[in-house]
Amino acid sequence: MDRVATRTLRNIIAGPVPALILSLLLLAGLLLLSFAAQNTAKLTDLYAPLLVINLVGILVLLVLNLGSIYKLIKQVRAKVIGSRLTLRMVGMFTLLAFLPLSVVYYISIQFLSHGIDSWFDVRIEQAMSDATLLGQVSLKSLKEGQLDTLIRYVPDVVQAADSLELISLLDSIRRDEGYNETAMFTQ
Repeated sequence: MDRVATRTLRNIIAGPVPALILSLLLLAGLLLLSFAAQNTAKLTDLYAPLLVINLVGILVLLVLNLGSIYKLIKQVRAKVIGSRLTLRMVGMFTLLAFLPLSVVYYISIQFLSHGIDSWFDVRIEQAMSDATLLGQVSLKSLKEGQLDTLIRYVPDVVQAADSLELISLLDSIRRDEGYNETAMFTQ
């Protein structure tokens, strides 16, 4: 009876049930990843479940693959009939799966790097536009403030009798207002 229970357990573990569970687990991870990519605000909420599901899926895949590789190596060493053919087939399938996956991976990485860059370009463009506008408004306000300050001194400048008095007045304006330089232009 113990032998039958062990065989039944082995058939369940080695059968389609783990593959089906793993497929459903990885499908759930892909769906969560797709949802998170569509709505980046919810990515923080989905980060932990995404990480756990993907790590569990990777670990299950790793355990299943290592178990299969271990069995295959034992069969090749025991010179079981068909084990070398199985080894060749596994090698060919690995190569046939690796090449397209590496191409898809490369294209995906290129898409993401260019796609993400373009996402941030929009924000940077808007920020640069806003900063330019802010600088213009600030400069205009500063200019108007300085103009108002200088208009107060117009009567004194008009009443200056000679150029020596004008130079003295400009120097006192410079000192009083904290300017580095003052200059006067005529039309």
